[in-house]
Amino acid sequence: MSSTIETPPLLDVLRRRWPLVFVVSLLVGIAAAVFAIANRDYYESTAKLLFRQTIGPEQNAYGLAPTSPDVDKLARDFEQLVESRDVAENTAAALRRRGIAATTEDVLADVRVTGGRDSDVVTIVARARRPERAALLANLYARSAQELAGAAERRAALRLARLVRAELRQAARRRTTAAVQRLSSYLERLELLASGDNAVPRLIQRGYVPTGKAGDPIQTVLLGLIFGAVLGSGLALVREQTDRRLRRSEDVVAAFGAPVLTTLPFSRRLNREGPLGLLDPELAEAFRVLDANLRFTNGRPLSALAICSQGRDEGRSTVAWHLAAAAARSGLRVAVVEADLRRPVLARRHGLHAAPGLLQVLRGQASPLDVLQVAPLSLEGLDERRGSLHVITAGGSPPDPWSLLQSSAIGPVLDVIRGSHDLIVIDTPPLGHYADAVAVVRGIDGVVAVARLGETRLADAARFTGQLQALRVPVFGVVANGGSISGGYSLQPITLASADEESEGTPPLRRSRTPGGPLAPGLRDR
Repeated sequence: MSSTIETPPLLDVLRRRWPLVFVVSLLVGIAAAVFAIANRDYYESTAKLLFRQTIGPEQNAYGLAPTSPDVDKLARDFEQLVESRDVAENTAAALRRRGIAATTEDVLADVRVTGGRDSDVVTIVARARRPERAALLANLYARSAQELAGAAERRAALRLARLVRAELRQAARRRTTAAVQRLSSYLERLELLASGDNAVPRLIQRGYVPTGKAGDPIQTVLLGLIFGAVLGSGLALVREQTDRRLRRSEDVVAAFGAPVLTTLPFSRRLNREGPLGLLDPELAEAFRVLDANLRFTNGRPLSALAICSQGRDEGRSTVAWHLAAAAARSGLRVAVVEADLRRPVLARRHGLHAAPGLLQVLRGQASPLDVLQVAPLSLEGLDERRGSLHVITAGGSPPDPWSLLQSSAIGPVLDVIRGSHDLIVIDTPPLGHYADAVAVVRGIDGVVAVARLGETRLADAARFTGQLQALRVPVFGVVANGGSISGGYSLQPITLASADEESEGTPPLRRSRTPGGPLAPGLRDR
């Protein structure tokens, strides 16, 4: 038994989670459309600045900069300087001097600064509702960035020039010609930078007056849809990873540590009320596969098994009835015992008498053979000369089924029925909700678990198998309810390596000592 569920292929996840992917894609696409419409009235203009580390060698020589500067860091520093609030404040002031009302926040909202990786170029994109205003804003912002960057560069050059002059005077006193020449060259360069004649950064593209409005709404919406699809797919994968429900036969095998004996496709015909007619071919074949997989596994004879599940509404009663019918069609004398005294359904579904039944037998008011009812064989397509299907209904719903089952011991009841039947199929209450099932499964050959794909959870399967292991009750296999049979049927159960090892020794159905013989005394045709 595995504590995890293997993630299925991506296409399977997307097919199952397509509503999530669709909704996320649609929402992001709508958001992109709203953004495109909201920004459709704006014009954009672009200016570009080129930064160079003009005093890098001098700073390196005096230990004021790293020996090998990080190009990426320099690019980020340039970008941070241009998009700083100081630049926006100077730009807003320049706009106000021109008679344009603008605040620092307005400039920050209307200007976008980007810098490329490993690049000295910083791009400034300004937007406005008029094309001329967009170009003006881009150029004023670029000029403000130039002024601030140039001022910082001049201050650094003046500070470094003082160091170089002091070093130059010492070199002159020592009459070190090579040092004097090198330091003189440094000083000349630094004085040029300090004078401001060599502007840093350099404007390599002025903001132009745009001829059309910014953005392409169609392109924006398409990009939004694509991004939404990618985001939705990612959310679908995350949801799949956190979803602990069993969705595939492989998940069921790993969770229960037992083979999948058959897969039942969803069908409303299985749960309809009234006498049961012939099943759809695919459903009938699924139950024949279940019967065959149980009967033809080597081991000791199998005379009584219970159909169990951890939760409610997973299809126990349906599986018990149709498994019994399939075994009867193959020539066995089969008895169905409805041991679910809390929610009995067989009488209502299949046109049987609700009482007397198991409740009266447990109370000592009737014998097991007296309450056996004969199923309507013609409706089941059975050959009465080969097999038979008998039923013991619940007989009612007592206030405390657990005390009744525990004190009366259902074992002797099953012993009586074994004498005249090849197989007993017991419909139990859910193991995870009531203790009644514990009293029922003790003393039988084993159980067949029922799991509803898409609803049964990994933790439920773990509790189910753990409880049966503690009771030393073998699990012959699992019926995967609500699955897909598009891949066809096989008499070989779906297993993993561990499930194959655990399934060794699963017993076949026991043949009655008098197969096909007369009906046992006391059986009544109900």
